[in-house]
Amino acid sequence: MILLIALCILNVGQINGQDSEWKYYYESGTIAEEYSYKDGVAHGPSKSYYENGLLEKEGHYINGLENGTWKVYYESGELLVEGDFYMGRRHGVWNVYYESGTLQAEGMFTSVETYYKEYNPFGIVESEGILYDGDDTGYCKYYYDSGILMSEGEFVNGLEHGYWKKYYPSGFLESESIYEIGNIKISRNFSDNIIYNMCTEPLWDDYL
Repeated sequence: MILLIALCILNVGQINGQDSEWKYYYESGTIAEEYSYKDGVAHGPSKSYYENGLLEKEGHYINGLENGTWKVYYESGELLVEGDFYMGRRHGVWNVYYESGTLQAEGMFTSVETYYKEYNPFGIVESEGILYDGDDTGYCKYYYDSGILMSEGEFVNGLEHGYWKKYYPSGFLESESIYEIGNIKISRNFSDNIIYNMCTEPLWDDYL
């Protein structure tokens, strides 16, 4: 645990509006954090450390907001997360890694939407999609470990909404449903057989 006295010193520095650099230490004596302050808010390079002395997180602040490239590390020292901020908002390419070093997730952040893919430890896509308004609204696809599409559809505020499809591991359509804010309004199922796995009329005709 970081010494409480260091936190008290931090508060005094903010109240007085001092421009300075601060270091905080674990009770064991190893360094925990390094910050620069300007007018009482974080400004400049920032680093935090695990108690074993290895780097946990590093980045840069401008007037209290994250800006530029930030990196987070496993306690083993391997890279966990890397990506850019622009004045406190994620921006551009972000990558997340397994401790083995293989890619776990990747995303592209813009001012209005996020494109993402997530992978299992073997490099096969687990899910992908486009998100709006954070992580709660968008269109997503989910896959079996084999890489075959398992389901796809839209979320609104974290709840299924609109047209959804689910598939058998064989790849054939298993069901299609229409949701309204998390509630199924209508649904129908299909056989895992190429002869009977055919639909001549769209589900919308049953609903509208």
